[in-house]
Amino acid sequence: MKPTRRNPKAGWALLVALLLVARPAAADPTDLLGFGARSLGLANAGAAVARGGAAAMWNPAGVAAIDSAELTLSYATGSLGLEINHQNAHVVSPSGLQLGLALPFKLSSDVTAAIGLGLFMPDRWIVRIQLVPSTEPRFLLYDNDKNRIVANPILGVRIGRELAIGAGASVLADVGGSGVRFDVGVEGGEKVGRSAIDLEIPTRAAPLVGVLWSPTDKLQVGVGWRGEIDLKLRLDIVANVNVVGVVQGDAIIALRAVNFYTPHRLTLGAAWEVADGVLVTGDVAYAKWSGYHGGVAELQILVDLGVTPSLASAAFPQDKLSDTLAVRGGSELRFPILGITGLARFGLGYEPSPVPDQVLATNFADNDRVILSSGVGVELPGTKGGLLERPLSFDLGAQWQQLLERTTRKLAATLPALQSGGSIVIAALTATARF
Repeated sequence: MKPTRRNPKAGWALLVALLLVARPAAADPTDLLGFGARSLGLANAGAAVARGGAAAMWNPAGVAAIDSAELTLSYATGSLGLEINHQNAHVVSPSGLQLGLALPFKLSSDVTAAIGLGLFMPDRWIVRIQLVPSTEPRFLLYDNDKNRIVANPILGVRIGRELAIGAGASVLADVGGSGVRFDVGVEGGEKVGRSAIDLEIPTRAAPLVGVLWSPTDKLQVGVGWRGEIDLKLRLDIVANVNVVGVVQGDAIIALRAVNFYTPHRLTLGAAWEVADGVLVTGDVAYAKWSGYHGGVAELQILVDLGVTPSLASAAFPQDKLSDTLAVRGGSELRFPILGITGLARFGLGYEPSPVPDQVLATNFADNDRVILSSGVGVELPGTKGGLLERPLSFDLGAQWQQLLERTTRKLAATLPALQSGGSIVIAALTATARF
């Protein structure tokens, strides 16, 4: 890194700033954006209806529930109009490409295996890291986690027409390395600053398991489980301060914070074709947010500059997030129009917040959400002997997520109340080809 001039007091300024650093909790980007326009239009109720590559995100068993290879390409974008204390919360809106791939192959007349992949690639960052003061009001679930890569490789097996099982992993990028080192001071009467950064981005994985049961041609029941993944930021900072006759010594800063967190999630879903061309589906999803620890960074500082204090640390209350139970439901209508198949989708959902009232020093904002969704699509028949002999689909989906207004008053009358609210708009366009 190119040397730069710095004020010798920069080391102290950094120490003071880092004493208040915190990192909010997070979840998988597809928990917000969905995966594909179809799921978006059904309010993300996908445990029993997701098939092919899209099943890699909702229920791994669905990757084997198709008879031909399938490629899905989507672009999803969101607009996060969130407010804290009636001011724009400046939360970065996510967007990116979603790729779904499923390749089934026969093992016998009654057994079909398939490999699949679900990939989300944000169009602005590979991975985004931001640490903010813990006392600064901040939306807990909508920050860095929505702007990172997610890759879900899946293997599924279908036995007959009734039962399919699948398993895989959600692979995410971690952050670590040797950290940051910099020297500040005065040498030969000149102010100097030198720094070096050594960071690594290793990977971690959470298990994915799913079962899909079809007791009749009209009814499907799906169960999907996603394991917990906890990606911790590990950053060590060594500052050497050398101002002859004023201050000399080292400051060592050890920072540990949860960078991304996805809780254990268990989803039960069912889909029923109540009439020809009319499908009704619903999901109940349990998320174990109580397993989350680290919303506030763990910070230890050893200062040896010939001044006191020699040791400093930051201590805040534990997170104590609550487990949640979300409900989602939707309906899909199929109808002929001008020689092709038209589709219309509607959905409704409710997702409670895991964040408790912020009555002490921290100011993590979050709200219960009501979800309204809709979507349309067309399915074009394949051409025998042509490039695509199987149907080609195009879908458009959209969601409106309304955050229910929330006001929390502090235990200490000297601290201001925390108000949060706003809305989220999400849209996705998807093309699906079958081969």
